[in-house]
Amino acid sequence: MKKLKLYLVYQNDVTGYDTFDSFVIACESEEIARNTHPYGDMLEENIGYSDWPKDSSAVTVEFIGNASKSITDQQIICASFNAG
Repeated sequence: MKKLKLYLVYQNDVTGYDTFDSFVIACESEEIARNTHPYGDMLEENIGYSDWPKDSSAVTVEFIGNASKSITDQQIICASFNAG
């Protein structure tokens, strides 16, 4: 059984309408959190999205706790989207 952690991932580079500013993800590592788009895709698959940085060094990742044992698969828990 995977032991998942919760991470807050946020950014300030891509701003304005129709952009994400942050999300919470349940995953195994900070590296996975850093390289995930708020839709759940990995950043290398982030072709055509203009709502999140394409470079993972532009995001900040903070460990916020361990996921509940009922969360067994990597997933986005919630995301903040600035609709326009």
